[in-house]
Amino acid sequence: MKKIILLLSLLCLLVGCKTKKITKLTRLEAKDSNLDFNHSVKKVTLTHYSINDSTEIIEDIKPLFVQIQTFDVLGNLTGNKVIHQDKSNNIDAEYIFDASNKVTSSKFSYNTLQINSIHKHQYKGKKLLNSEEYNQDRNSLEAVTKYKYNAKKLKSIEHFIKKDSSLQIIETTLLSSSGIIKEVIKYDNSKISERNLYDSIGRIMISYSGFYLGDSNPTNTVLYSYDKHGNIATKKDNAYSFKYEYDSYGNETVRYLFDSDLVFCPTGDCIIGIRYHVYEYDEKKNWTKKIELNEQCIPKTIEIRTLEYY
Repeated sequence: MKKIILLLSLLCLLVGCKTKKITKLTRLEAKDSNLDFNHSVKKVTLTHYSINDSTEIIEDIKPLFVQIQTFDVLGNLTGNKVIHQDKSNNIDAEYIFDASNKVTSSKFSYNTLQINSIHKHQYKGKKLLNSEEYNQDRNSLEAVTKYKYNAKKLKSIEHFIKKDSSLQIIETTLLSSSGIIKEVIKYDNSKISERNLYDSIGRIMISYSGFYLGDSNPTNTVLYSYDKHGNIATKKDNAYSFKYEYDSYGNETVRYLFDSDLVFCPTGDCIIGIRYHVYEYDEKKNWTKKIELNEQCIPKTIEIRTLEYY
């Protein structure tokens, strides 16, 4: 009986998949605040299922992972726990903030590794100069963030982490005179690994990656364009092009994959893949279920979110 009900549900999806437009993927990355949600969210539990057989009953399979995030009343991420089915990538992190909204301490566990850390901040007047993270168990400096100014304006942020017993830079963020991000450079062992350029309002426009050691020329370039609502409309790298469609809430509904530049494919003949996303929403306009379907409208993943509000 359960399988009959599921097959009927999938048939409805199949019809809707062909007629209904479907948008931004919710990533596993921890959010910095609950401002990405509508209204004040206290706790979010995300359960992710991978579907291998369209006749599977979701109640009968184990989730690939479960992610639990907690937020304070200001929207700060206070906890992030990820539990994988195979227990290979489990994460458990807790963060405590001071009155000025800065992290003062954190506890981080990755599988069997547990780190208790404390954060210290150095100011000059109202300017934040340095943020340092110490491992309390080893009493060692693990990470540093440096803030540099041009007159009164913040012009750059540099992130360092401990590698091979020394601090190595891993990211530099450059800002315009108006405080908008204009460039982000990421490093691997102090060599550039990725360079991102942004427009005048802080949207990524070009991403360069695949730098070989000693070579300043990237092996891959990604170009972005945006729709009138600020959502990514197209993305093109050295091999493929992508086109995105969104619903009225700004969530990805359709993603097209092209085998060449979509500008030269106006009829859609070079589309080689399509992904659909169908959502259910609560009364506060946050999605509570997301189903990803392939071009045959067969479900591939299902994500269920429960949200607890203040």
